[in-house]
Amino acid sequence: MLADQYILNLSKLSLNMKDLLPEYSGIYYVLDENQTVWYIGQAKNIRKRWQGKSHHRIYQLESQKKYHFYIYYEAVHISDLNNIEKQRIQEYDPHLNKSPVKTKKVRPAETLVRETIAAISDFVFIIGIESAENKISTNRYFKKQPSQLLETVHICLDVASLREKFNVESIEEEKALLSSLFKIRKSYTKQWKFIQEIYPYFYQINLSNYIIEIGYWLIYLPNEDSEYFLDYAQTTFVKEPIRALTPDSVIKLKQKMSVDNRSGYYAEIIKGLQPYVFDPIKPLFNDSIDREKLRKTLETISEDHKTGKRGYGSRSKVINIDQLIADRSIDLQKYEGKVLSFPNNKIGLYLQCFSFDLKQTMPITSIARGMFDNNLKITVAANLNLVHFLTRVDRQAWLLFEDYFQSFARPATKLNEGEGFIDKFYVSARKFIVPAKANIKIESIGYSVWIPFGPAPEFPTFEAATTEIRRRLQESALPDLKVTFTREATTS
Repeated sequence: MLADQYILNLSKLSLNMKDLLPEYSGIYYVLDENQTVWYIGQAKNIRKRWQGKSHHRIYQLESQKKYHFYIYYEAVHISDLNNIEKQRIQEYDPHLNKSPVKTKKVRPAETLVRETIAAISDFVFIIGIESAENKISTNRYFKKQPSQLLETVHICLDVASLREKFNVESIEEEKALLSSLFKIRKSYTKQWKFIQEIYPYFYQINLSNYIIEIGYWLIYLPNEDSEYFLDYAQTTFVKEPIRALTPDSVIKLKQKMSVDNRSGYYAEIIKGLQPYVFDPIKPLFNDSIDREKLRKTLETISEDHKTGKRGYGSRSKVINIDQLIADRSIDLQKYEGKVLSFPNNKIGLYLQCFSFDLKQTMPITSIARGMFDNNLKITVAANLNLVHFLTRVDRQAWLLFEDYFQSFARPATKLNEGEGFIDKFYVSARKFIVPAKANIKIESIGYSVWIPFGPAPEFPTFEAATTEIRRRLQESALPDLKVTFTREATTS
């Protein structure tokens, strides 16, 4: 049912700005941009009710990608919440109030591990299992109690096989192939973690009372002819096919460490290895895995690097942005010495927020920087006539697209008397506002940039602003232009 003027006259916030909801008791109404009432609820503390992912309808709302939602709210005494909520539901009949609650599907870490092994099984092998006792004896985990230690399955990346399989032509291609396998996937209960964040990488995850570590073979045995040890047996890990060093190979490897008098972190691991002779982890969930799709993803990444769609070759094309600026007779020195500048060729932008008025929303004691007597001074918000949000943008990007963002943002040049700015607005101890942004791509030169923006006097809403910016860009005559927008939000 559509909302009437009673609801539409209430205070509201965009769903992705829910951290700014008031902390009093009341009734809240969830509406889309077409003013359809989706849900009505009550809360003793409205902000707390919507904090994080705590609301039981949040996943249903976030899954509706075609809609943007707003939360309208009114203050109601706690003693009246039940009666008024019941009345409002009967009056507006929101369909979510009658539907079953759906939760976000969270996939187990077991499935993530199986997907990873399925994708890389052609160029990895298990070297063995390290006992918890070995970690204690080598004092590598001296801060942990024995009860906190787990056996570790050590898996090695055979980079030579990887390079051969994909005919890898650059270190950037190799890094991209491997990084794609261990990227963050929020739908899983656990993630692969970096335990060595510089190349060559090392990854780790816990599963079914085992630690799984995946790293480079040459870290364990640098500058050696590894073929001497590579005698494999075909086996499985979490029921996924994989190779493992045979018991004889593990013995030879350990002997090599002793004969060469090797020491150090990885030498100690090898000295404490036991051969991998059976699959220790039995799958509990048995989720289906699209193995062909996983392998195809790697092939696509490799091909994109070879054809210049990714990697160094694609980034080098960004140089052509200079030519676009020159062709339009744009002065590269336009703001030289006149605008706040930051590292990496970025300049400051002043803008306002869609969801609230900074001056009215900021606590009066909030610290800002303001212009007084022709000098920039630290002050409190209460002393300023107007407060801007200071954000950053690539200098060349702003010079190229400035005309299309007129009145939605302006360079951080000298302020007028009584004006000020903040560069980070916290809505809680950890969360702060991130402005709306336009992602502009010029595909013919492989160029992509984010440009922050806020409301303009004639275009006060996100919908009106994005419609106008898109219209202007479409008339720009820039080649192969694509633009997408992200809304103002809170993040931590």
